[in-house]
Amino acid sequence: MAGRPRPLEKLIAYLKVTCRKVSSITVTGHTDHLGADAYNQILSQVGAATIRDYLVA
Repeated sequence: MAGRPRPLEKLIAYLKVTCRKVSSITVTGHTDHLGADAYNQILSQVGAATIRDYLVA
């Protein structure tokens, strides 16, 4: 699919080959130290949710 980040495509391919059934994956987000803590927390959560949604699609 066009627009998908390459590292995620590699992860998906790896999981399809090596895992019969994946019951869970932990996805975390990360931000730099700039900006307010509350804003960075939201940004981190949105980033992690975007990756989660992509992987389960």
